[in-house]
Amino acid sequence: LAVKGALYVRLKVGSNKHINIFSTHLQASYEEYPPPESKAVKVRMKQALLLHKFIYKHMKNHKNEPCFVMGDFNVDGIRPPEEIENKGWYSDKAKLTDKNLDVYAHSNEYIALINILKGDLEAVPEEYKPKNVPETPLLGTNDIKPRFNVRDLIYNFQTPNLHPVTTSNFRGTDKPFEQKCLDYIFELTPYAEVCYNYVNREDDCSTPVNNDMQPDTTAVEDTDPLLNSDKQYKVCNAKVEPYEVDNPNFKYLSDHLSVTTTIE
Repeated sequence: LAVKGALYVRLKVGSNKHINIFSTHLQASYEEYPPPESKAVKVRMKQALLLHKFIYKHMKNHKNEPCFVMGDFNVDGIRPPEEIENKGWYSDKAKLTDKNLDVYAHSNEYIALINILKGDLEAVPEEYKPKNVPETPLLGTNDIKPRFNVRDLIYNFQTPNLHPVTTSNFRGTDKPFEQKCLDYIFELTPYAEVCYNYVNREDDCSTPVNNDMQPDTTAVEDTDPLLNSDKQYKVCNAKVEPYEVDNPNFKYLSDHLSVTTTIE
């Protein structure tokens, strides 16, 4: 296990606008398909919850400002063979109410990660639920509740939507390498609950909840889903960007490809 952490910066853009950026690198696994009971997965889920608390501590006073969380999460969004064969068990073990987290499109650990970043622990099965998270003055109490909606920009800008491989064959050899999606750029916005019947895949209601982080109620004329509620910014694109190098020993700059996004 390695010591990990998160960085936060609030950048001033122009005369009176700000953008909030969080960067992190969560615990790695050393198995091709780590099970939820593995030590690395348990550490990762605890780190994700601490990250949620860290983000909320800084964003609760800037709820209408753009917020992006990015880095190497070491959670593979691509479904492993066992989950494909079993068709995923996630929805049978947790209250999964987010229609964007389809068990047929994402790995179980990825869905757990997103729900933890949201603060929705009821939607996390016991296998992935963080245990014994210490209360720290720096991050506040363990009163965890849904506070954010989370959108995976790289996934959403793929046509069709899918998790692209972000690991690289950085030595450029013919040897096989792990092809996983571990790196993400998440857009976080104030939480709004959408009651969702997972069995019928239908919306039951759309009701804002949680007074801590109410979404902006300003009317939006433009229905572009990539435009946020108060028209402060627009996500133009998000993609995986390989950085090739001219070196006989290395094909890429890193064993991970970079992920990038452009915001206006």
